[in-house]
Formats: sequence, structure tokens, C-alpha cells
Amino acid sequence: MPPPGHAGRHPARRWVVEAAHSWFNRFRRLLVRWEKKAANSLGFVQLAAILIIYRKLRHARTPSG
Repeated sequence: MPPPGHAGRHPARRWVVEAAHSWFNRFRRLLVRWEKKAANSLGFVQLAAILIIYRKLRHARTPSG
């Protein structure tokens, strides 16, 4: 085991929330909120979540050959 303070001891990892924020920030409409109604904004957040999940599942199902 590497000594304390060595970079190989604890590899750098992103928190789950940071990764999720990064995925949502790819949608510019969510990054800069233009909607005045909260219901419209929530709808776009839900749509983005569906697209993120769909893309993750589609990527996971493709055969890596």
C-alpha cells in the first residue's frame, strides 16, 4: 500500500451529485433558466433526466466489439 499522502492511495473520484450536475449542465436551457413558470422549468428538467437515462441505457446496450 502506498504511503499516506501518495496519489495512488486514494484515487480521485467525483461525487455522484457533481456528475449529475455535469450531465444536466449539458442542456443549455437548464443551465440558463428562461422559463417564467416553475412547471415549465420542471418539465424541462424531467425531459433532460429522461434523455440522460435513455442515452446511458443506449450506450450500455451497444456491443463493445
